[in-house]
Amino acid sequence: MVKLSRNLTIAFFSVFLAALMMCGEVAVGQEICHDVLEAPGQGICDPQSCKDQCASKYGASASGLCFQYYQNLHSCNCSWPCRKH
Repeated sequence: MVKLSRNLTIAFFSVFLAALMMCGEVAVGQEICHDVLEAPGQGICDPQSCKDQCASKYGASASGLCFQYYQNLHSCNCSWPCRKH
């Protein structure tokens, strides 16, 4: 009986490790790429225009945020998941 429960424990642990390794591959290497674009509206950034500009340049998964870098001047910062080559 002890041998059977030990074998079942080893089998369960092996299946658990295999499932963990397969799920871990999805999250490993997910890097975020960034780019700074000129803010739409002559330095006055419109958030929706910034998001649209990033999505059109880098795809639907890209997001864009307005960032103030000098008094009333803004830039449009894009972020998107990097692709492995």
